[in-house]
Amino acid sequence: MSTQADAHVDKVRRNYDDRVGQWQTIYSGQTFHDHVIQRRMDRCLEAVDHLGPVDDTPGRALDVGCGAGQMALAMAERGYDVSAVDISEGMVEATTATFAEAGRTADIRTADMRDLPYEDNTFDWVSGLGAIEYLTDPGEAVEEYARVTRPGGHIVVTSPNPYRIAFALDPIGVAMGVFGPPPTGYPRQYISRSQLEGYARRAGLDTVGVLGHGVGPLQVAKKPLLPPRVSMRLSHAAETHLPLSWLSRIGANLILVARKPA
Repeated sequence: MSTQADAHVDKVRRNYDDRVGQWQTIYSGQTFHDHVIQRRMDRCLEAVDHLGPVDDTPGRALDVGCGAGQMALAMAERGYDVSAVDISEGMVEATTATFAEAGRTADIRTADMRDLPYEDNTFDWVSGLGAIEYLTDPGEAVEEYARVTRPGGHIVVTSPNPYRIAFALDPIGVAMGVFGPPPTGYPRQYISRSQLEGYARRAGLDTVGVLGHGVGPLQVAKKPLLPPRVSMRLSHAAETHLPLSWLSRIGANLILVARKPA
């Protein structure tokens, strides 16, 4: 790992240490961004429920970039023996609190997604929601996810879509993002469907599918033109009625589901 890459990851860690409170409430928030985050987890869990564990009963699951622990807890509620890691010590503490409040236990650690502290072929499911885009080489994380996944197991990984329709509807906002400084002090990558599929191939995984979700919001110069609830209803209608192939092109986020060959 290069010194430059490590410095970038350290900026991410410090930023998320400062945003623990936001991530403890984001899954019950009322903004359009909160809605997209909520739907992202819902869609990932739909894939988990549809494809199931390697064997007949849930085995082990790992959530990478666990935030405040909502995805990890959802996996525990499905019967999986859960591990959860985050680069941010603040987020690890938040996940620990989430599990304690729910009366559940998990293996929760501070760790770098590029160097997971687990043996090869350990987990039925490895999830990484909103994580790989913070690396200079996202494929490095996908390879590490694949390493710790059991043969026949799956990974589910999300990324922001560079071709989301919101960008086409707000070119001024796009220009502001391109030419202005990153609001967090570090860039994040927008990763296309073909790139995600390429990372899966590089890691020796078979792509099951790439899903899109989150359509909108309608805005100009990053200023929303509609109330959040209206934007949420429109996004939900689009996800319900548009073909899946369209959503994988224009959705705010993409979800890669891939399987490790048995």
